[in-house]
Amino acid sequence: MGGAHGLFGAAAAALLLAARVSVLTDRARASLGELEARQGRLAGELAGLERQWAGVDDRVAAGERGLEEDRQRLAEAAERLETQKKLKCSLGQLRQTAKDRRAKDTKALGGETAREVAELEAGLQERLRKQRREEGDLKVEIEAMKRRKVRLWDTIREAEGNYRLGKALRQNDPGYIETFITRVTLKTDSYLGSYILNQESVPASGEEINLPRWDGQHEVLGVMDQEIFSVIPKSDPFLKPRRVVWDRCALVGNSGISMFYKNGKRIDEHDAVIRFNIGPTKGFEDFVGRKTTVRFVNRLHFGFQEYPSEIVMQQVTTKEVMETFLDFRKELPGSRVFMVSPEFHQHVTGDLRKPETNGLYGIFFALQRCKAVTIFGIYRGEFDEVP
Repeated sequence: MGGAHGLFGAAAAALLLAARVSVLTDRARASLGELEARQGRLAGELAGLERQWAGVDDRVAAGERGLEEDRQRLAEAAERLETQKKLKCSLGQLRQTAKDRRAKDTKALGGETAREVAELEAGLQERLRKQRREEGDLKVEIEAMKRRKVRLWDTIREAEGNYRLGKALRQNDPGYIETFITRVTLKTDSYLGSYILNQESVPASGEEINLPRWDGQHEVLGVMDQEIFSVIPKSDPFLKPRRVVWDRCALVGNSGISMFYKNGKRIDEHDAVIRFNIGPTKGFEDFVGRKTTVRFVNRLHFGFQEYPSEIVMQQVTTKEVMETFLDFRKELPGSRVFMVSPEFHQHVTGDLRKPETNGLYGIFFALQRCKAVTIFGIYRGEFDEVP
């Protein structure tokens, strides 16, 4: 029994040992599997690191190449800088050499060079004086040519006027034309009537103020009374205290033709300048001058004066304009705006068969108060052309 129990115990021990060995074996196998898996992961990580290091190596190589290129460029720049310094130094030396040589040459030449310079300056001054004399002669010649041109234009205009007059004589009643020409060519200061309405030339109190018009017509402006008498001047300023007669007068119309010719200076050289309506001078002095002595103004531009010194010959042709004129004179009794007299209307319109123009009044006035009359800016051609 004792032997059996011993065998049984040994077998049990052997079985227990085998079980333990089996457990240990399983554990070892599991540990080995884990080690192999871990080894695989480490191998993968190692491969990734190797790839990263390969990229780093490439960047390092590229950086080293760029650094080498920068070093080369820096060396080239330093070389160019050194070359520029050498050139600058050489240029300074050349300038100093040239300066020294110029000073030496100038010193050597001395007075001889000064004399040559003085002779050159004297020659230049003489040529300049000669050129100025030639310019003066040329200006004189130009002015003479301008005067010849003006005389030529005057001749042409006179010929054109004769042509138009002859044409009118062929187309109109010769007797009417002859009468009109006779009145136009009356001797200067031969008209004995007044030019403006004044206390010496008005109708008697209570009588009508009649305004003669063309072709025998007339217009009643009102009845003479104390109100009218008190606002008009005592006498005609063109006749008293002395009869005004100018030697040379310029009569300037408002035609756009004036803008083609700079006649301003020539116009202002006349003793008196006659203008019409709102014909301006400001801004157009080179073309139409700046002087105005007398201005004929129609009812559409009542009382217009560009300058207070102008004498305004106001056309009063209706009762309404007459009332406006009386109110104007009451408000400004010292004004140089006067009403054209009925006597002068009769002088201008007496033989007319067509309505008169404001310009015609100016022409008749100028022919009586001026010894010589030059007309500017009045043109009505048959064609669209500049004479």
